[in-house]
Amino acid sequence: MAGTTFRGGLSQVVPILGLATYAAGTAYHVEDLFGVSLNDKVTGQMCNFETAGIHYLPATTAEDWLAGAKLYWHTVNGKLTDIATGAVFCGYAVDAKVATTQTSSLLLIAQSPV
Repeated sequence: MAGTTFRGGLSQVVPILGLATYAAGTAYHVEDLFGVSLNDKVTGQMCNFETAGIHYLPATTAEDWLAGAKLYWHTVNGKLTDIATGAVFCGYAVDAKVATTQTSSLLLIAQSPV
């Protein structure tokens, strides 16, 4: 489960109709939207997604990165990565991460669908 910290009013909540079952504090990529679910919901219920703010999410352990690095969400393994191939841009690293660390801080940037 992802822990979430809000700093400086970065929070932005978007309600979506649940296309699946969502667990609070977990990151999801739904169509063109990436966010962290704020509540537990089942398919067909409205769910609030946090699409901006600072979040602590699962990260690929084989990689390290510096603060400020572009981070992507690997849609297959459900983890942050600094490799864009097969992944969706979601924000920037708040802190540096070493390869053995299983989570990373992310400055989630609200995306506008193109």
